[in-house]
Amino acid sequence: MLNRRYLFGVIIAMTAVIISSAQEPSSDDTAIPANEQPTADAKPKKGTGKPGEAAAPPPPAPSLLPALESGDKIYMVSGTIMTGVQVIRSTPRYYEVQMIEGVEPIQIPRRQVKNVEYDDIDPAREKLRKQLFPEEEEVTIASGERVTGALRDKLMAPVSAEPLSYKELDFVKVLDEIKAKTATKLLIDPSIEQKPAGQRRWSVEIPPEKTLMALLREDLVGAFKYVEVIFEADSIIVMTKEAAKVREAAKTGAAGEAAPDAASVAPPVAPATPPPTGIPGRQPNPSSAVTP
Repeated sequence: MLNRRYLFGVIIAMTAVIISSAQEPSSDDTAIPANEQPTADAKPKKGTGKPGEAAAPPPPAPSLLPALESGDKIYMVSGTIMTGVQVIRSTPRYYEVQMIEGVEPIQIPRRQVKNVEYDDIDPAREKLRKQLFPEEEEVTIASGERVTGALRDKLMAPVSAEPLSYKELDFVKVLDEIKAKTATKLLIDPSIEQKPAGQRRWSVEIPPEKTLMALLREDLVGAFKYVEVIFEADSIIVMTKEAAKVREAAKTGAAGEAAPDAASVAPPVAPATPPPTGIPGRQPNPSSAVTP
């Protein structure tokens, strides 16, 4: 009887321990209040500034374009940062900015810009500038002609790194080959093509140090006295001297028509004043007019 009571007591004690363990929450399953349960659209809380708690970093400033490996960076007064763009030129009033290659640039007023960080790719900016504003790239060469900076550089550069030799060839064909080697816009005027082929035979030796300017203005013009070479903007024009004179006269147009010399124009003749008759209010007799 005693053993039964002892065994029953042990069972009751173990049952109480098991029930107590089941009702005690574990450290991993601590209940979260309903008002703190995470939801699908919940946002992370910012730091409270308590010791040991990191504050949330501020959001980055918005960018109109994705960051690129190259390009200028424009910091706007509003906080916006424009990256991967090219500042083509700047004026006292605005910046001319190329946002996307092939798309017309936009103008951003200076008052809206806080700072500009330029990249180191000057050739890209210069290439765009020459394409969009070729008139700003014109320079005056020694001959007094206005050409683009690109043509000036090609005129001053050697024709070829290796010596070239041409024997008794039509200089029109020679110039076509020179045009390809130097990547220039070299134009042959019809006045040259009208010349007999026998008058265009050219033999010339071109050493590596020979510049394109020297080849055209010294060798070509020196060998053919009727040839004129004109440099204009981004073009080289080869024509006869007679055609060049006609072209220059056509360019001057009305300005070429000289105004008549003032000394050669007779002053207008004032009408003759009839002599007084001596009688107030009486008209003179036409038969009595004195012929000067």
